[in-house]
This record gives sequence, C-alpha cells and structure tokens, in this order.
Amino acid sequence: MAAAFMRRSVATAGLAVLATLASPLVGGTAFAAGFSGAISSDPADSSGTIAANRPTFIGTYTDNLASGSTITVKQGSTTIACPQTISANTVSCTPAADLVDGQVYDVTSHGISAVDGSTADAPAQSYTIDIPSVSSASPADGGTLGSGNSALTVVYDEAIDTTASHVTVVNSNNNVVPGSTSFSKSGSPDPTAPTDTMSFSASQSLPTDTYTATWHAEAPGNPKAYVDTVIHFTVDTTLAPSAPTVLVAGYYNQGAHWINADNASAVPFSGVAPKGFTVGVMVYDSSTPPLIGSQSPTNLGSNDNLATTQPANCESSVCPWSLTVDTSGTPDRNYKYYVYASSAAGRVPANIDSGDPTIAKDTVAPATPGAVSSNLPAGSNQLNVQDYDADTSTTSWNVDVEDSLGNVHHETGLPLSSTNSGSWLDSTFSVADLNDGGLTVTTYAVDDAGNASGGDNNPLTDPSKESVTLAFDLPASYATVDGQDIPLSELNNSRVKAPSSITIRFNEAVEQYWTDSSGTHASSPVKHYAHICLADDRGLCQGGNPPTVNDDGKGETLSLANVPSDGTYTIGQVTAFASTTPDKTNFNSGSWTCDECLNSQTQGLDPLATFTIDDTGPAIDITAWTPTVTPSNVTAAAVSGTAEPDTRSVQLTIASSAGGSPLVLSQDVAAPADPAATSVDWGFSGIDLSTVRDGTLTISAIGVDAAGNRTAAPGAQVQMLLVAHRSTLTESVSSTKITFGHAVLVSGRLLNQLGSPIADAKITVRPRLDTGGYGTARAAYTDSNGHWQLLFAPSYNTRWYASYAGSTVSPLHDASSVHTARTLVRVAIAFTSPKNKATVGSPVVLKGKVAPNKRGVTVKIYRHTSSGNKLVGKATLNRYSRWSFKLSLPRGTVKLFAVIGNTTGNLGNRTSYLTLRH
Repeated sequence: MAAAFMRRSVATAGLAVLATLASPLVGGTAFAAGFSGAISSDPADSSGTIAANRPTFIGTYTDNLASGSTITVKQGSTTIACPQTISANTVSCTPAADLVDGQVYDVTSHGISAVDGSTADAPAQSYTIDIPSVSSASPADGGTLGSGNSALTVVYDEAIDTTASHVTVVNSNNNVVPGSTSFSKSGSPDPTAPTDTMSFSASQSLPTDTYTATWHAEAPGNPKAYVDTVIHFTVDTTLAPSAPTVLVAGYYNQGAHWINADNASAVPFSGVAPKGFTVGVMVYDSSTPPLIGSQSPTNLGSNDNLATTQPANCESSVCPWSLTVDTSGTPDRNYKYYVYASSAAGRVPANIDSGDPTIAKDTVAPATPGAVSSNLPAGSNQLNVQDYDADTSTTSWNVDVEDSLGNVHHETGLPLSSTNSGSWLDSTFSVADLNDGGLTVTTYAVDDAGNASGGDNNPLTDPSKESVTLAFDLPASYATVDGQDIPLSELNNSRVKAPSSITIRFNEAVEQYWTDSSGTHASSPVKHYAHICLADDRGLCQGGNPPTVNDDGKGETLSLANVPSDGTYTIGQVTAFASTTPDKTNFNSGSWTCDECLNSQTQGLDPLATFTIDDTGPAIDITAWTPTVTPSNVTAAAVSGTAEPDTRSVQLTIASSAGGSPLVLSQDVAAPADPAATSVDWGFSGIDLSTVRDGTLTISAIGVDAAGNRTAAPGAQVQMLLVAHRSTLTESVSSTKITFGHAVLVSGRLLNQLGSPIADAKITVRPRLDTGGYGTARAAYTDSNGHWQLLFAPSYNTRWYASYAGSTVSPLHDASSVHTARTLVRVAIAFTSPKNKATVGSPVVLKGKVAPNKRGVTVKIYRHTSSGNKLVGKATLNRYSRWSFKLSLPRGTVKLFAVIGNTTGNLGNRTSYLTLRH
C-alpha cells in the first residue's frame, strides 16, 4: 500500500506534466500503465528557444527512477558531453561545455521505474540556443594596430547588458592596461537599435607590445546567456623608414612606362623596399589625384595590391618585392601609379601626389605588315629581311626565323630603315645558330607601347641555308650503359657493361637515308642508309638495323639489343647524311654530288673508340679472417682475400646470428701494377665489431669491377665467432630457510665482459615453487655499481630465477640468467586457544592454525615433561587449515606443543610451548 500511495502521490503532483504526454506506443516498448515522462529545461525555453550557455535538461517521470535511466543531448549526429544525475523521479544533465549560439539541440530521455521496472521514453524535444555571439571585432584576433590610441571594439549580434558586460586588457607581462569601457548601438542613430557594441579606450597611448583583450558580454538581465571572447593583438607604431624603390613599372620603352595588350591584365611592378613592410601599388586616373583616406582614386586597375617584402632568403635591410595590377577594365589613356610601403601605422609616402609617375595605356597593335622579303646568299649566315607596314604607329620590328627542326632565332627591337621613308624594315643579321636547310621568316610591327602586330611569314627555301659543312661532334657523342651516357672520350680504352646504344652527334641536322631513283634505279629506287659499325674482334658489325635520327635531328643512334658480352669492340666506320642532302633523280643526276655526306673512313679518321665489354662480376675469395673475437680484440678484427685483377672495390657484409643491423664495409682496390697479374689482394683490418651482437658472424665479400659488375650474391663467405659482449649475472638470498610470513632479500650484481658494472639494467626475478610452476615475476634495476635487489615473502620452498635480457643498442651486452639461490619455507603453526599460561578446566579444547593452508594434513600434539615428550593426540586440519583437539588434563601445570611434518612445498615446524594450569 505504501508503494501504491507513493505512486498515486507522484502522479497527482505531475498531472500538469502528464497532460502533455502521448498515448503509449502500440507494438513498441512495453509501458506500464501510468508510467510516463516529459522533458523540460532550466532556464525554461520560450517557443523552443533557450537563452543560456549551459542549460540543464530535465526528464521528469511519474515514478521514482532506477539506475540506467538516461537523458541524452545531440547536435545533429554528434552526442554532446552532458554528465547526468538521477534524483527521485528526475534524470537531468548540464552540458560540460558551452553550447553554440543558433544551433539546434535534440534531447531524448529514457526512464526506468524504480517501483516496478517498467520503462518509458519521454517525447523528444528540440531546443535552439540563443546567446550573444560576436559579429565583428576591431582589431580581429591576431591583428595589428598602428596607433596606441586606437579604440578596441566588439560588435555582438544582439543586445548586451551594459552593467554586467566588461573587458580586460593586459600586455605581454600580464599587467592590466588602465582604460575605460563604453557601450553604443551599431544601428545608431536609430533610437530603437539595441546596445550591442562594447568598446575599450586605453587611458594613454599603448606602447609597441603584444596584448590580450578578454571580453565578457551578457544578455540583458540574464547572466546564464553570455559569450567570452579572447582577442590577441599587437601595437606597432613603426612606419617604413623609406618609400619603395621601383625598378619595373609595366613595359618600359623610350623613357616611358606602358600598359599594353600583353600585360593589361597583369601589369608588372617590382623593386626593393624596407624589410618587414608590405608594398602597395595603385594605378589611378591622373586627372583627379585624391588624398589617401579622404576619397578613393578613380578608374583604378586594382586597388591596394599587396606583396610581402620578406622572401625566405632575404637577409638584407631591404628586400625585393613584385606584384601585378589588373587594368583590363579601364580604357586606353594616361594614368599615374602610386607605390607605397605599408604597415599598421600607415603608408610611406602617405599621399597620392601630382608628381607620381605616369604610365600610359595603349592596347592597340599596329596593323599586320605587308609581304616579307628575305635574302640569304649561298654559303652565308647573314640573312637580310625587308618588310613594310603602312601603320604609322610602328616604331620598331621583331623578327622570328625558324629552321626545319623547330629552332627559332629571335630578333627584337630592330629599328626602322634609315634609307626608306615610312615604317620600313631593312635589317641584316646572323642566323649561324640555325640548322642548314629551309627557313621560315616572320616579321612583327611593334609600337612604342610594345604592342606587336600579327605576323607576316615567308618560307625561305631557295636558296636554302647552306653555310655549315657536316662534321662529327665527337665530344657530344656517347654510348649508353645501364641508362648512363658515357662520352666516347671516357669510353675509349675502358671496360664497361654491354651498351644499349651508341649515339654519334653532328654539327648539323642529319637524315636516316637518301634515295637514288636515277638511271637503272628509276623503276626500283635504292635507299642509302646512315651507318654505325660496332665491330667485334673479328671485324663483324653488331646491331643489324640502321641507326635512327634523334629527336633534335643532330644525332643518330644505333640500338644494340643483342650485343655479345665480354670482348673488345670498336666504333669504326660511321656514315651520315646532312638533312639537306637531296635525293638523286634523273633530273639532277648530272650535278648531284655527295658533298653533304660524311664517312669516317673517307675522312681518314681512326676508330672513334675501342673498349672492352665486361658483363661478368669478378671472382672473389676470402683467404684469412679472425676466427674468434673476444673483448680483447673486438675492435681489431681482420678479413682479407684475393679477387680478379679488374676488381676495383670490395664490399664486406657482417651479419650476426643474433640479429641486428648488419655491418657493411667497403674499400677501393687499386689496379695491379703488373698488367699480367692474375689476381689482386684486398683486406680489412681494425674492424670494430663492438656494435655487432654476439653470435656466429657470417662474413660475405662481394667485388665490383671497373665495368660496375658485382660478384653474384652472396659472394665469398666465411664465419667467425663473436663473444665480446658477455655479461655476468649473480644472485644470492638473505636467508636460505625462513618461516612462512617472513621476507627474504634476493640480490645480486650485473657485470659486463670487462668486469665493469652495468647500470640501469632491468633484472627480472621469477620464483619457481616446489609446488610446481612459477610465481609472479618482478623487476628491479641495477644501480651505478651494477647491484640489484628485490624483497619477497615466499609461501613455499622457492628457487629464484634471475635474468637479464641483454642490450640490443650500444653498448651491447649479451643476455644472462642465473638460478643458484634457493629458499626453504617452514610452515607457520601456532595455538590460537587457550592463551598461554591460562587456567583452564578439564577437558580443554585446544585450537590452532597452520599457514599456508594445509587442509587434510595431520597435526600431532605432544606433552612435554622432564622425562621427555609424549604424544597425547592428533588432529586433522580443516579446509581453513585450522585444527582443534579435546584433551583431559591432570591437576597442575602442563606444557604442550604441536608439530606438523614436511608437506608438499614446505618444511614442517612446531609451535612454541603452551603452558596451562588446571
């Protein structure tokens, strides 16, 4: 009845809440009749909006709640940390951190009745948080003020309490800056606008320093709705010591600066300026020069383009700067440009001035010129180009000359002809850098602003350029071996692996073949191919296909996919054809000559290179080594051997069977003085093995010959024994025999191979029990003298197993273990009743106990008299290792003692005398 009465009372108290609850769900959670809940908040919401940073959310139920009841707050899918409390019939939580202004939070609650265990889920609620938040701040966090008198201002998104809101400003030493706080309306002069702005003015101008302003703003009359904001700022009143120097301003020509069609969208400006300041450039309409700060310049290409003047590698007091200004939206006319160095304190110079430099904008290019005329005398490099442009804005000419390989010779700023009136071009210049053959000449008319017209081009094929006699460029010729290009001068008389190709370079373009279709070949033309012969020692050429012409046209490459290895080879006959060599036909057969063909043999040249191909790694042997390495010679091991005479280096790898990184050594091997030598000696001495772990060492030797071939792995191998890092671990025990309940000290010392102590080493001790198995291991660390100790209280006979895992980093030490110490443990046996020297009746019940537990074991009770000890009874230990025995006593004083024999894991023991009076 009491529970029912309480339930009715709670239900009555919660009627207003229950009126809002929905009916129980059908087919869902089983709700007990009448058990339900609702969610609310403190402070209370208004139409789902809560004006508090950390409101308390409450789930209220019609029964007292059991543990396991919950209330959960989420923002979207993210669960908000909200520690909960259950009290009577409510479960509530307060967020651990401030909620966010304007965000919606979903609250759910699950209740478990403490009355009958029934459950109910309160209808979920959604709440929007409405607290002040910052709309803008001046300065912003991390900002800089150029004047220490500047006011600090924060504007909030809603009204703030002018009494409770405040700001504190401190300098870098955490000293409070004196000043005054004021409040205003960002909507001023609107009288209905809320007071939403807080400002701070220092009592005196702030010196250059870093500052922290901490702002606290509360909603009017509601301290639970607030925002705390921290703004770090710097005061720097330093002006640039000087204005920037301008080195580039647009396109410069004839003493004037220009904006042209090429740079209008990115007019280049660059120069140097004081380090640590930014640089701004304004391009403005020169007709109305305003003051900075009074009105903005008009018709700007781009306002306040900034560039840092502190590149990472600038260590001078002045640093380079560069930026571009976009003037693409402005008409062609004269402008001025203003360049300044800027800091938070202001600009240098401060004002736009009528004396600012002029930059003219002209984006109209001259008209495309008429037909170009070119002349190149046979055998000459001097090209004459003539052209005419009717456009009077043309003030100079640009000319591009391109050869058949795509190489372009540029001539810029060619003057107008002095012998012709109007915009004539008549210039002669060298094109020796271009290849022989046909040329294409393109002319461009250019005005003062640098605008270039469309190009007028003319292929120049008759006469072709023919001023270079085909010749070998042997310094640039090479063989490719393993992807590396080896010049012929290095290849000659050397040993290399088989080349993948031979490339011969020339001083002008060549072609792969020319065709003879004259005379008897008219019906079946014959192609005459270029040729590179890589001859073996029998004079046979390798690589059956003709060479191919390189991409740049000035070389031919013979691919060598199937060259036999190991032998002497010669780059002998080489034949090439200049790209200007015409095919031979019936029409030119009378005048056709091969004077543009080249043959190394007809030139009387010696072979271009003779070399040895070697694709086999050298044989190598280990003939002597240190068989055993101990502490006395750990830094003086030696390994030596012989190798084939072309060996130029030896690599030695030493790997331990105990693991760790192998030791790798290498040394160069000099060529033998005797060219007929059949081997070369090599050797490593003074090898330091102190960083190699003890064990069986496998020594591998590999040779590398002059051609770069390596001995096939694993090379020559031997083994040596390394025993140079042995450690010695000792142990002892403070007592070899104790009674249960007493402790012993297990201790010892750790020494290295030299007998010196090893400090800070971890020693692990595991007790091995006579009852079988091991006890819990414990660890100790050695002191500076290598000593260690651990205190144990063993329950059973124990052998102590001490171990050291060794060190795998320098200095190395081998692992070590010892188990020489042993402790025997007597059981503890005692009378528990009656007390010694007590006066008792007869019969008396004797009680006692044994530890550790020895249930089922027999205890013998003896009476001690002057004539000896007499067995008076036996008792069996119960499951608690206790015993009792009823004994009839004679009148007088009686001395008794109890004995237990040896048991599994322990020695036996006896009690002290128990003296009783009857």
